[in-house]
Amino acid sequence: MNITSLRRLSLVGLYFLILSACSVESGGSASPAVTSAADETGATEPDVSGQSADPSVPVVRDPKDATGLDVCELVSPAAAATAGFDPSGRRDEAEGYEACRWAPLDDSLAGVSVNVRDDRGGLSLFYDQEELFSDFTEFSVGGNPGVQATIGGSDDSSICDVHVGLSDSQYISFRSSRGPDQPDDLDSCDQAFRLAEAVVPELPDA
Repeated sequence: MNITSLRRLSLVGLYFLILSACSVESGGSASPAVTSAADETGATEPDVSGQSADPSVPVVRDPKDATGLDVCELVSPAAAATAGFDPSGRRDEAEGYEACRWAPLDDSLAGVSVNVRDDRGGLSLFYDQEELFSDFTEFSVGGNPGVQATIGGSDDSSICDVHVGLSDSQYISFRSSRGPDQPDDLDSCDQAFRLAEAVVPELPDA
């Protein structure tokens, strides 16, 4: 195993350690369809029932609910193909997370792993520990607020973590990794944004 592979494994382990720790609460480039959170959400009043008291955490105005959906059915085959991914996702379980991974058509060893988290304070998990993420960047997808917040920082463009708020207590995460057959200058965040744009608008309303 080479140094790059070890580094990626270490980053993945740290990512899941951060998100699985009960005591922990907490951008790459955006694709053209992604707009700033301020454009879509405007000024917000925090919802203390499911949101951090920090007024900087955007409230989800039109909540969606992925509860009960099979994670590998979050992306329809047609939507995946349109976004440049293999139509079929494959189950990707790590550290107790149920996730599904979609590989881009140009490299089956690359991909974006998708999972949904509930009852974690929504995006406040990331805002409360913003200092951990040197690439912390706000955006929105289909009117839903999101953050690009990658463990390890923005100096490594081979890994990118994108999180979109579905409600004030639920979010969906897209962890993108660049594959060995993809060019070194490929920004893995582009892959994450493409899949997020395919998934979020299709999720059922809460």
